[in-house]
Amino acid sequence: MVPAFNEAETIADTVGGLRRISSQIEAVGLSLSIYVIDDGSADGTGDLARGAGADRVLAHRVNQGLGAAVRTGLRAAQPHRGLRAHLRPPCRADQNDAGIAHAV
Repeated sequence: MVPAFNEAETIADTVGGLRRISSQIEAVGLSLSIYVIDDGSADGTGDLARGAGADRVLAHRVNQGLGAAVRTGLRAAQPHRGLRAHLRPPCRADQNDAGIAHAV
C-alpha cells in the first residue's frame, strides 16, 4: 500500500522498486499487490502509478491526509482473504531484507 500526494516525480521509482523486490517476497510464500492511494494529487500521480505497474490505483478527489489514505487502502484490500500486513511508515522500497519484512 503506497499512499501518495503529488508524488509525480517519485511514484514510478517507488512502484518499480516494489516490483524489483517481488521475487524476494514470493520466495517466502507471499504475493505482492501494489495499491497506490492517490490522495487528491493534482500532478498526475495516479496515472503515473498505473503506468508504472501498480496493481490498483485508488483516488481521493481531494487530499484527506495519510490516515484516510491508509484506511482507503485497507478497505480495498480487505476482501482478499489471508491479507497480512505489517505497517511501519515511512517505508522505502530500497530497504534491506529486514526492512522488506516490515513492508510486507
